[in-house]
Amino acid sequence: MKIRFEELSFKYDNTPVQRNVLESLNFEILEHDFVGIIGASGSGKTTLIQHFTGLLQPSSGRVLIDGQELNSAGMDLGDLRTRIGIVFQFPESQLFEETVYADVAFGPQNMGLSEAEVHDRVEESLRLVGLDADHFSKRSPFHLSEGEKRRVAIAGVIAMNPDVLILDEPTACLDPEGIRIIEEILRGLHRLGKQIIIVSHHMDFVVRLCNRIIVLQNGKLIYDGDKKSIFNQTRMLNRANILLPRVLQVIKRLFDHGVIENSDIFTASELRKVLTA
Repeated sequence: MKIRFEELSFKYDNTPVQRNVLESLNFEILEHDFVGIIGASGSGKTTLIQHFTGLLQPSSGRVLIDGQELNSAGMDLGDLRTRIGIVFQFPESQLFEETVYADVAFGPQNMGLSEAEVHDRVEESLRLVGLDADHFSKRSPFHLSEGEKRRVAIAGVIAMNPDVLILDEPTACLDPEGIRIIEEILRGLHRLGKQIIIVSHHMDFVVRLCNRIIVLQNGKLIYDGDKKSIFNQTRMLNRANILLPRVLQVIKRLFDHGVIENSDIFTASELRKVLTA
């Protein structure tokens, strides 16, 4: 699926100060992309993702889905919202049924699938997020840990088999082990052909996963490119109040001092291999 934003601007009409929250954004999400959208709080990240499926309408500009304008008469928004799945920052905003099974089954049931198809999708979706269906199906989603709640929320979205998965701050309130599990889930979904878009201010997480990074500052796009290039743009990152991940700060210093010959490494494990080779 190709998603294109052309001169997209947006402002909230019911606010005292009438200013653009998003301003003249131009970019395209391509098939097989694994994109990180980063920016400080208030940069417009969450407002942006609500434009992907028409939850918000542009004040000006347009959104194109496979060449068709999102607001055109022929666009089926119900169908689009099964093809583009959004996992919001707080799982509780998506969990509402009495059991995990019912929660994950809700989307497929509303797609009109048979009971057998719904059952298969629930079991497969729970498997993909590392939750055993026999153990979790009858449990209340509200009695789970934060990490388990987030995984159930992801399962509920992927049960509709979307082409694109968008996650808003997927590491919020998670411990390091919970973050590692989410990383593995997203890597697995990308290998299955899903387009993944991560919206986050957690730079370490984004760098480990994404091949492309978009940076927003005060609603404006100030960078769109591969992760190898972004870390040479220290002034731009500082201006956007974004700090380099600690491991990348170390890698950059080692490279600048000639300790390592290659700076195209992004994790502590990769650095360890280089230093011990």
